Amino acid sequence: MGRTENLIDPPLVEADAEALYLFYEEFLRKDQGDTLSFLKSMSLLRRGDLREYVHNFAMMRRRIEVMVKEPRHKDLLLSYPSTIKRVHQLLWEGQEAYGDDGQTVMSILGSQATDYLDQTEMFRVDLDSLLSDCPAIIPEDRTALEQAAASGQGAFLYLLVALADHVFVSLLPFDAPHPSEAVMRTRTYVQQAFGAKFEDQIIEFFLIGGGYIRATDGNLVVCGVHPVFDPVLADFGQPHSDRLLSDFIRGKCRLITNAIREELPDAKVVVQG
Repeated sequence: MGRTENLIDPPLVEADAEALYLFYEEFLRKDQGDTLSFLKSMSLLRRGDLREYVHNFAMMRRRIEVMVKEPRHKDLLLSYPSTIKRVHQLLWEGQEAYGDDGQTVMSILGSQATDYLDQTEMFRVDLDSLLSDCPAIIPEDRTALEQAAASGQGAFLYLLVALADHVFVSLLPFDAPHPSEAVMRTRTYVQQAFGAKFEDQIIEFFLIGGGYIRATDGNLVVCGVHPVFDPVLADFGQPHSDRLLSDFIRGKCRLITNAIREELPDAKVVVQG
């Protein structure tokens, strides 16, 4: 399944936030209009086992752009959490094997990386086809949320996870003692939905973020953060860190409200805080 939790990863410092924007804006050439790509990039940065690769792509972006030129290939770096690590290995381990200089070497390394990304795209096409029929909210959770909206009572912990470019919302009771169960609930649903084709797919989730939903006064109120699901900042008050937190909260709220409105078009959704 790949790692999906963020329980022991070190807090993000200002240098991490700066690297994220260099990777996202200067290398991937994306802006804040692409909410999911930004939040998936954030997911990579948060993970202690992947953070160094975001830093390296940011630091070496001009050199890597010579080897990975096409926007399509850059987009494919966000296919699965492990993709950035594998491409990094192809580029850096290749430099150790072939040497660090010369256009020929860079061409060879670039071809290896883009061949791998082309193979990744083949997996993505099949996965995207299977995901096209999946809802944004796990069906039993949609029912629970619909009932809460109708009665005006109920509170939930929510988790946003992305599989490729499909965002899932998984709900738990607001005081659930083991919040990471929301990830396993999503995996179980995907396994049931895919049936026999499940084992043929790469199933790696991007853990996007979480918080709470409560029903009150005819509204579904989205609010809060969760220490397991959301990034922890060490350098609060610094320019890149503050921007990162603001962009993350804005993007997370956009995804959760869009998902609820897609599945419950008659519900009144508001954001608190």
